[in-house]
Amino acid sequence: MKNSSSHIVTALIGILGGATLIFTLMHAGIIGSHDKAHPNYADSAALAQKAAKIMYNCPMHPEVIRDQPGTCPICGMNLVPMKDHDHGDSQPSDAIRIEASMIQSIGVKTVAVEESELQRSIRINATIAIDPQRIAVVNTRTMGWIESIPVGAEGLHVTAGQKLASFYSPELVAAEEDYLQALRVRDAALVSSARSRLEVLGVSAAIIDSIGKSGLSLRSVPIQAPISGVVLVKSIVQGQNVMPGVDLYRIADLSSVWAVGKTYPEDVSNLRTGMNALVFPQGKENAPRQGRLVFIAPVVDPETKTTEIRIDIKNTGNLDFKPGMNAEILFDVKLGKGVAIPTQAVIRTGERTVAIVALGKGYFAPRNLTLGAQLGDSVQVLSGLVAGDSLVTSAQFLIDSESNLKKAVEAFRRE
Repeated sequence: MKNSSSHIVTALIGILGGATLIFTLMHAGIIGSHDKAHPNYADSAALAQKAAKIMYNCPMHPEVIRDQPGTCPICGMNLVPMKDHDHGDSQPSDAIRIEASMIQSIGVKTVAVEESELQRSIRINATIAIDPQRIAVVNTRTMGWIESIPVGAEGLHVTAGQKLASFYSPELVAAEEDYLQALRVRDAALVSSARSRLEVLGVSAAIIDSIGKSGLSLRSVPIQAPISGVVLVKSIVQGQNVMPGVDLYRIADLSSVWAVGKTYPEDVSNLRTGMNALVFPQGKENAPRQGRLVFIAPVVDPETKTTEIRIDIKNTGNLDFKPGMNAEILFDVKLGKGVAIPTQAVIRTGERTVAIVALGKGYFAPRNLTLGAQLGDSVQVLSGLVAGDSLVTSAQFLIDSESNLKKAVEAFRRE
């Protein structure tokens, strides 16, 4: 009995001693209290509450963001909690993560970016025109009269040396007689002088030789076509008195013609003289003709801001490329190796041009692009993408909106 009583007394003394020690340590500040009024505890609680703060947005209008449940002021739908995915340090700061089920639901499609030989097609409306260097005019070098007109209509085809009209001139007849007289006296100096006078008056060498052989002067001298071509203009009638230098005929050689077009700055920068082109005449688009770029205007039209170009093309035997008709010029310009993506994959916001790339494991991120030439349904990418990137070609607008929304939420939380 005495032993048990002594044990109880010893235990009570130990308990009282431990309580006294704890009180002393707490009073000295060695052991801190978890009182909610303590500053450190309050800050930790506030941070925990902020970290656990849930944001809500509208499924139909993601730009509507609230810090508490409610309804959308636009459509009235209930706001739902926003999922905040931590993408880790290995992903870009503007990357977002989308659940696999959502990727399938919104129809995300991707293609691999590839590097290839790029070629751009440039189509330019044009008009077939006469090469001014292939036009010849016919006139006389002395006064006289037109006695006959074998070629009396415009549009007729003539060959070089063909007789167009008969021309009588008293001065020509006198020059012919002087030439014959010089031949009769066999004076070389006089013959040379008389012959030169006939040549100056426009008489061909063949006609002069014919006069010398026959020994007779010609009352009417033939007016001959200087080139083969088509008569564009005939300005005389039979019996008409003509003066020196007045155009009687205008003839054009249409064996080669021009296709003249107007091109815009983004196209002309890719053109160089000497390039080959195809010209499609109106009405015969299935029978194009190859030509060569021979001229790029050094100035720009101040009204249309376009630059004139000329394509030299060899005409067909039937002269299918008729001056005045419409045509289309096609250039295939090689741009070398590069990256091109579908135009539909590009997002143009006005301030920036972006595309969405898939990073794997459900992560997506926008890439700022610098674009080059338009290549039909594709566009050249100068910077922003490289071969091997996985490019989003559908639903990219939704992903870009989600990326912008993520930035907005982060800014909202910082505030």
